[in-house]
Amino acid sequence: MKKLMTLLCLIIMMMNFNVSFALDLCQAIALEDVSAIESPESIIKKGEFLTAITQYNLPDELSKEPYFCAHGGYCYPTHIIKNGIRVEALRLTNCKIVGNSVELIRSKVDPATLRAHDIDEKLKSLGMSIACAANATEFYLKKPKSKCGKLVQHALEGNPTAIELIEKDPDYCCNYWKIK
Repeated sequence: MKKLMTLLCLIIMMMNFNVSFALDLCQAIALEDVSAIESPESIIKKGEFLTAITQYNLPDELSKEPYFCAHGGYCYPTHIIKNGIRVEALRLTNCKIVGNSVELIRSKVDPATLRAHDIDEKLKSLGMSIACAANATEFYLKKPKSKCGKLVQHALEGNPTAIELIEKDPDYCCNYWKIK
């Protein structure tokens, strides 16, 4: 039942563009049109952004070039061959490469987004599911006097009862449509 509720929350949240997935802040700008490795018809046009980058991978059986992978999306090479010359196709804008991952450069993210990111990460570290943590963060920031907003506040303050409830993904924190 918990998995079904999490899936439903995620679907509802994806349909409403006001919900931010704080985890997915890392992005790169396309310096050239670049096709996804797994699906060449999926193209990021020059000037567009690849968002939600969670991985950096060195060349392997998937690609002859290093590549970035987006959360829930495709992987795109960092460089392409254009007119016989290797050129940079994607450039990170607000994160840096650390091993096979990317790390957010906090100074390149506005304070409000960073605050939401930190709250979201803390809720997940307390045991809340990804979908509900993003939603509960919205409640806490936009409706702090709501039942969920208060629960999040108490959990962030270290209240053991609130933390125990956070781990259970309460419906009143997962149902996005109740924020409005």
